[in-house]
Amino acid sequence: MSDISERKQTEQAMAFHTRLQAALAAFGRAGQGASLEELYRQTVELAIDALGFEAALLIEVQSSNEEGNVVAGITSTGQPDVHWPDALPLSRDNLARLAMERGEPAIGELPPLLDETMKGWTQPLQTLCIPVNEPDRCWGLLYVFQSDQVILSEACLQGLSSLADTLASATRRERDQREMRQADHLRLIAGRAANLGGWSYDPHSTEVHWSDEVCAIHELPSGCRLTGEEALSFYLPEYRERIVSLVEACARAGMSFDEEAEILTAMGNRRQVRVIGNAVSGTSNDVREVQGAFQDITDQRHIEKRLARSHEQFRQLSDAMPGIVWTADKNGQLDYANRRFHAITGITNDVFPGDGWVHALHPDDVVRCMEEWRNSITKQEPYDIDFRLYHKSEDDYRWYRVNADPVRDEQGQVYKWYGSTLDIHDRKVLEEELTQAADTLSRTLESITDGFFTLDRNWNFTYFNLEAEHLLRKSRDKVLNRSIWQVFPELSGSELEKRYRRAMAECISLTSEQYYAPLDTWFENHIYPTEEGLTVYFRDVTERKRSADKIEFLAYQDPMTHLPNRRLFQERLERIIATSQEAPANAGVMLIDLDHFKVLNDTLGHSRGDQLLKAVARRLESLEEEGFHTARLGGDEFAILLEHLPPSLEEAAFRLKRVAEKVLALLGKPYESENLGLQRTCSIGITLVDPEGDSMEEVMKRVDLALYDVKHRGRNAVSLFDPDLQAEANARAWLERNIPAGIKTNEFIPYYQPKMDSEGRCVGAEALLRWIHHERGVISPGEFIPIAEETGLINALGQSVLRQVCAQMAHWTKLDALDGMAISVNISARQFHERGFVDEVITIVEETGIDPARLQLEVTETLLLDDMNQTVEKMSALRNLGISFALDDFGTGYSSLAYLKQLPLDVLKIDQGFVQDLPDDSNDVAIVQTIIALAHSLGLDVLAEGVETAEVQDFLIQEGCRVFQGYLYSRPVPAEDFERYLQNLDDPANSKSE
Repeated sequence: MSDISERKQTEQAMAFHTRLQAALAAFGRAGQGASLEELYRQTVELAIDALGFEAALLIEVQSSNEEGNVVAGITSTGQPDVHWPDALPLSRDNLARLAMERGEPAIGELPPLLDETMKGWTQPLQTLCIPVNEPDRCWGLLYVFQSDQVILSEACLQGLSSLADTLASATRRERDQREMRQADHLRLIAGRAANLGGWSYDPHSTEVHWSDEVCAIHELPSGCRLTGEEALSFYLPEYRERIVSLVEACARAGMSFDEEAEILTAMGNRRQVRVIGNAVSGTSNDVREVQGAFQDITDQRHIEKRLARSHEQFRQLSDAMPGIVWTADKNGQLDYANRRFHAITGITNDVFPGDGWVHALHPDDVVRCMEEWRNSITKQEPYDIDFRLYHKSEDDYRWYRVNADPVRDEQGQVYKWYGSTLDIHDRKVLEEELTQAADTLSRTLESITDGFFTLDRNWNFTYFNLEAEHLLRKSRDKVLNRSIWQVFPELSGSELEKRYRRAMAECISLTSEQYYAPLDTWFENHIYPTEEGLTVYFRDVTERKRSADKIEFLAYQDPMTHLPNRRLFQERLERIIATSQEAPANAGVMLIDLDHFKVLNDTLGHSRGDQLLKAVARRLESLEEEGFHTARLGGDEFAILLEHLPPSLEEAAFRLKRVAEKVLALLGKPYESENLGLQRTCSIGITLVDPEGDSMEEVMKRVDLALYDVKHRGRNAVSLFDPDLQAEANARAWLERNIPAGIKTNEFIPYYQPKMDSEGRCVGAEALLRWIHHERGVISPGEFIPIAEETGLINALGQSVLRQVCAQMAHWTKLDALDGMAISVNISARQFHERGFVDEVITIVEETGIDPARLQLEVTETLLLDDMNQTVEKMSALRNLGISFALDDFGTGYSSLAYLKQLPLDVLKIDQGFVQDLPDDSNDVAIVQTIIALAHSLGLDVLAEGVETAEVQDFLIQEGCRVFQGYLYSRPVPAEDFERYLQNLDDPANSKSE
């Protein structure tokens, strides 16, 4: 006998494979028409029937891979029934995690999570977990169970894997088919709802196929097949050529199209349609077919037209409205405003949407307006607010009342906002004015310093302000709605009661001052009748009554010195003038001014100045007698009015002058008894009052001129007004008027005086100003320069002269006449310290084109009385340009070695006052020698002015001075004469012949 066990095993294996392949094939065929639930059930049954397992469980894994849903489970016949759970927590099953991670079967013991489920099984179970894999994920897990004694064969494992793969393919195919069916169903529904269908055209057979929806649109039965010509015949004639060209272009060149047209249906109805076509290519890339969509858009176009008409009607209606109308979407974004909004604000609809309209709001209203609007949008509640809107035509803001209501759909959701705006500016302004007026009146009545109350016709208090409470010492709570005669019984029978009753009875206003004994107070009462009763204003005038004398004193007396003030002095003077005209009598006036009082105030302080003024007042009071009236007019100015002078004018003037001299001496004595430790002088101007006719203004004008004369002559003296003073004043006024006119008409002409060196050469000239008046002829600088300095005209005058000189220098330069000479121009301290002086000089130099090195500016020592640092800065700026500086009249003013070291000077000019008496005056000799030595030590050139004799020139040369100026050489002459002078110097023959 032979061993056939191996053959038997092979036969059994082959038989198992045959059964398994047949079972899998049957499973695949069954899955093509089965539902997913049937496939799940067949899978677990096949695991038991074909593969011999005792139990099987199929789980669909969720996307998170953390849990699985049980979709099928079964046990073999004879095994205990199992109640499978609905889901399993795969995150706690190591076997499941291993199978999903590796993508291949995993073998192990029964998972703990199934212990409770399989507790009816007595023998140990072996578990095999097979993953059901799709291309991109693990779809599910197939658990199979059998006893531990059974050994799994390789064929069994392969069968399980094949079963899992077949299941994956079947589920994927079933899911795809179900999604396709759903998509077809949705397309059918969408096509019917949208009147949309499909069509195709075979360019070879010219056949057209329409879907049921397209047939319905043409009002034809479903399934109609037409030729191209038949299909084209449904289009209106004007569209056919266009449709043919589009279809042919698509069939020929693959050009897609999307066109709207009109058709006439089989039932004779016109329809607007949309036709879409695309080419379908064959294997050789030629167009095999044209396919597309066909949609009936008739209703859509009708709706759009009706909607457009509705929108247009809304816009026409809103544009015709006098107020602003606007709309917004559901989110509150404004999308339209009518023409009125643009006319008012200037904001157009292209800028308006979104937040563009916010630019029209008043800046103070933006935050409040936007917050309220957002609240209305959020709560879906009506919007109601007042704000200010910009008006382009008025370039201002106006008040508007704005309302907006939400519009809701059938579900109650807001989809639109409609708003309107009403101009309430006039009403708002009126309300604000009324409110402000009421508030103002209330605040005024409560804050005024007058007491105020009102009475009705029954004499009851109806209003009682705070000041009334304070003045009458009664609380308003105890006064209101009570009779005045009950609250103030002491008024009964008084004069004030009579006035109250008369005012109400006769309807007249009354004013009175009454003493109220209970409060020891004087009241000023103003009583006014009204329709309701009486209105009473009152105030405490006790202090005024008690201060009447003091007020009188303050009105006519100087509070510091207690002397009569200017007002009382003028009234007395006017009274004397008026009396003298009725009964002629002589009187005189003195005007006293303390010398250098401002200096005292600035150095010793105002308190010492006040003490001096009081001491002067006491001394003047000591002279008072009948007809002698003293007054303080203000500041350090006092006046004396002297009556009863002798009848003769000469004697009256003599008497007035004697008294004035007495006053001068008295005020000039040391103020020892007053403990001031001071001695001050004064200046006094005096004049007589003309008894035949005078005025206060004329008297004060004359005495002012007399005082001015004293100050001009050195102070500490008495001056009686002389008609010549008036002439001088008139002359001064004439100069002040004519200097500006002279500048405009170029009447101020620079003359030139040469500067000579010790060799007899002209090294320069000084430009000296002359006024050639068109009526008066030549006017001396001594007359007009001081006036120009005082009035500030010196600035314009100096600028004019500098420009003329520079222009003349430019002319001489062209003629080659200067030959290295420098021309000097005098600059006043006031002109120098003007803010734009440096820029003016630079501008003139640049405009005239002269060489700055040929220009020299002469300044005096008065320049140093102001800001030294600023002076040095300005001089340095000009000196850096090449302009040189000469210090004129050195030794006559604020001479100081300190400033000489700081100033960027080039020349010291010795004043002619030190030169004229040389060499005879030993003092002048010493001064001149000192100045020359000082200049040489500082590296400065020195020039002597006023040289008139050869003897003086020789002395100066001997002392080291090499440049001179004076009549010895030439007087100041016009520019033309100066040119001839220079020519004569160059040509000695001409000089000798002249």
